[in-house]
Amino acid sequence: MQSRIKSEFDAIVVGSGASGGWACKRLAEAGLKLALLEAGQPQSDQNFSEHKPEFELKYRNRAAEIVRKTRPVQSVFDVCNEYTQDWFANDLEEPYTTPKDQPFLWMGRLRLTGGRTNVWGRVSLRFSDWDLKAASHDGFGEDWPLNYKDLEPYYDLVEKYVGVTGMAEGLEHLPDGQFHPPMPLTCHETLVRNRVKEKLGRTVTLARSANITRPQNGRGACHYCGPCARGCVTHSYFNSAFTTVADAIKTGNCSLISNAMVHKILMDENTNRARGVLYVDRNTKQTREIYARVVILCAQTQESTRILFNSATKEHPNGIANTSGVLGHYLTAHVRSGGGDGELHRGGEAVRDQLDHRRLELVGVAELEPHRVADEARELQRDRVVEPEVLAQLRALLGRGLDPDHHVDRVADEAEQRERDQRHREHHHDGLQQAANDEGEHQV
Repeated sequence: MQSRIKSEFDAIVVGSGASGGWACKRLAEAGLKLALLEAGQPQSDQNFSEHKPEFELKYRNRAAEIVRKTRPVQSVFDVCNEYTQDWFANDLEEPYTTPKDQPFLWMGRLRLTGGRTNVWGRVSLRFSDWDLKAASHDGFGEDWPLNYKDLEPYYDLVEKYVGVTGMAEGLEHLPDGQFHPPMPLTCHETLVRNRVKEKLGRTVTLARSANITRPQNGRGACHYCGPCARGCVTHSYFNSAFTTVADAIKTGNCSLISNAMVHKILMDENTNRARGVLYVDRNTKQTREIYARVVILCAQTQESTRILFNSATKEHPNGIANTSGVLGHYLTAHVRSGGGDGELHRGGEAVRDQLDHRRLELVGVAELEPHRVADEARELQRDRVVEPEVLAQLRALLGRGLDPDHHVDRVADEAEQRERDQRHREHHHDGLQQAANDEGEHQV
């Protein structure tokens, strides 16, 4: 059965993630009447589990196969787990197909208010003219029709509201922003930053992240608990559910309609303009129509493309907004990850360097990877590059309940035993030498 929502809205926004939330906030605060259609469930602090220990979960977050039964694709994205699986689309209920020679893992299909801002990595970098005018620099692609100076005031506006921690570096290719105080670097990160600048002349900087480090607009400063992808009861990271969408609803001008899976845009045959959308209620399976003067698609790259294709009419048989014929081509989904990693304290040389600096770094190393430090310390002692008093300090640092296998104690015990053996050998050698001398004197 199909029903119609006759009341007119000024605009319909499809999707409540990063872009949809901002569209709603700005338009609602400007006085427009909005309908916000979200394919998923409402989000609330009660759904957040960043402080919930694994032993309180039914499967202790150790039964990945249970998650894969209903979300074989979504669970490839490691933040879809026993804590958060209900936030993600059920792959069995919402299947998709791809050509056999063009497989694609459509991960990150969130089904709740806030969309991917619930689980995103929060890295927030500004484009520079090296990005916007790349073709002028290397001859590839096309220049954007705007430059950094055009975007700068909007970057400022967004960052002041969102809250981004970062370090001002004065780099042309990575413009500075409106930063909250930077999260402090660890000892190891500081060492790498200084060495890279000294040896290579390059800048290693803190990832510019949408986590506030001082209270703002009722949100608490980040307390570094770690698992941001499971929510944030202090609202320290940027999630449109408790920021932009909440602000829009607070105006009284925005109506949030949850579990509304948009099927297509309704077109006016006379004006060739959008007049509303047709959506399916995911709970009742009923289809409904809702009308507005403007429709704004913010449903994520592939979802918005699907809606445009489904909206085909006799005037636009290949989907609307597709006169170029490139709809569905050249898509770029959200970049999930990239970069590289390495180990600072690998092998004897790195640990020896730490020891030469009077163990200033050992506390950080010890608390992060006590087993590795203990193993490396054993190797160093075996090679006789660690003096006994340093090993004693190392045992003091690591022997605070951090190492259940007592690696450190064994290292120290082995070192002490070797020292005793060495003293015994030296004493025995001295005794033999004295006996030989005595016998020589006797023969004379």
